[in-house]
This record gives sequence, C-alpha cells and structure tokens, in this order.
Amino acid sequence: MCIMPGLYYELTSDNTGSGSAFVINQVSDTSDNPVTPFTDENFTPSLSRDGKRLAFVSSANPVGSNPDGSFEVFTADLSTAPPTISQLMDSADATTGSAFPVLSDDGSTIVFPSNADLLGTNADGNVELFSVNFDGTNLR
Repeated sequence: MCIMPGLYYELTSDNTGSGSAFVINQVSDTSDNPVTPFTDENFTPSLSRDGKRLAFVSSANPVGSNPDGSFEVFTADLSTAPPTISQLMDSADATTGSAFPVLSDDGSTIVFPSNADLLGTNADGNVELFSVNFDGTNLR
C-alpha cells in the first residue's frame, strides 16, 4: 500500500476473535525509493474493503498536476506494482481544496467535501459535497 507517494507499506490483517486488527509495516527502503520526510501533507486515507484501492488527500505533487500545493484528492490502485497514483481533479489554486475522501466498500466511488469550483457551480467557494468514480469520471 502507498500511504505517501514513493513510500510503500504492507497492510496485514490479524483477524483473531471478534474484532479485526491491521498492522502497517514499511516494506521498501531502497535508493530508488528513499525514506525521506515530505514537506507536503498526506492524510485521511480511505481504503476499499478488499484493500486494493486507496483514496487520500495530499498537498504533494506526485503526478505533476498539483504544482500550487493545494489539497487534492488522489487515488492509488494498490493492485499494481508499484501502485498507480492519480489526481482526481485540480482545485485551481492553493486557496481552495478538497479533503476527507471516503471510498465506498467496493472501491468504485469516492465522496469528499471541497470549496473549489469543480463543476463551475461554486463561484462563492462554499464547501460542497462531491462524488466521483475511482477513475475520476462522473464528477457530480
């Protein structure tokens, strides 16, 4: 699993008894994947039930489409090696952004709040709730 772009972790389950517990262990620390602190923020990860899809918010620029450092929703397809990271949309500037993505159990849909004008209907910058498919299509 990729919690922060470029830094990979293994998510293991310990399903004993009535509860579920998960352990995250770092699995790579090589010269092509150095463990270096990021100055950007990465937070609020949401994982699909099968553990193959991840949605998270970042001010980083892992795919080259967030040069302003605004908080954007990213996805990671964890079924590929290395995970495929995508930025779902662009808030246009650092004064607007998206946060707190929630991924559906089956990993097909992400719901998140944003004060950005993502559909051309939020010129006043109010926080609105959006839904989008995992691949970035069907923003509503």
